Amino acid sequence: MKKTGFLYLSLALAAVVTAGCSKNSKSGDSATDGASDTALAVDSVGFKSSEEWLDRDMSENTRFSVDYSAQYPVSGSELLVDSVRAFIADAAGLPAGTDLSDGSRLMETAGKQALSVAKEEGGFGPAGGESILSVKLEYQTPRYVTFSVLTYEYTGGAHGMGISRGVTFDAATGATLGWNIFSSEGKEKLSKLVETALCKQYFEVPDWKTYRESWDQDFALPTLPPAFTKDGVTFYYTPYEIGPYAAGAPECTIPYAEMAPLMTPEAAALVK
Repeated sequence: MKKTGFLYLSLALAAVVTAGCSKNSKSGDSATDGASDTALAVDSVGFKSSEEWLDRDMSENTRFSVDYSAQYPVSGSELLVDSVRAFIADAAGLPAGTDLSDGSRLMETAGKQALSVAKEEGGFGPAGGESILSVKLEYQTPRYVTFSVLTYEYTGGAHGMGISRGVTFDAATGATLGWNIFSSEGKEKLSKLVETALCKQYFEVPDWKTYRESWDQDFALPTLPPAFTKDGVTFYYTPYEIGPYAAGAPECTIPYAEMAPLMTPEAAALVK
């Protein structure tokens, strides 16, 4: 198995957040396919803070920290910019109607809201708690843009919970792409392809029957939507969804050449 537990996810979060929050910087040509005409330019913004207080329920000091960062759209088509900004606000836990014009202020508002909620709920004990969010421009072409989203929450107990996923936007319309990239006929053939790729790439076993010898569970497609990435369509699983906590957050990528015949004509045109 390529990943065990959330040590790797935590390290990835730390690296991404540190890079994203070190300073604000504009970038329009990173994570692209090399084309000069990119769909979106972004600005790295972030908010990091922590508070300590006496937890009245547990009669001891506790602490909660937030570390939120995003590569926030600053230019591109209006539909795309508005769609990505709204998605980032939602991922940060902010309500619809939030002012999206200033990414730095948005991250600060979200971070302070998380601190306020944590202080109100309490119950973290001396170990404290934390909330991490990182939204990063992963890959883009003139036709689509994909962001990676890493979240981690620890609110007490044996361990925190981390989730890694990708989200793809149609550059022309700003619409999010996911399971809707596949035709009805394609969806019927998809399960076996993902099963094979997941066994080979992530669990490193020849087939699902072999994997079931250590974890008795039927194969199922993930609940999270897939995303367009550099090398193909990537599928993301949440913790516990298809294995124990120690299995981490499984994922696999299937090349576009294999995926294109299963897609709708509109989706296939985006990855040509």
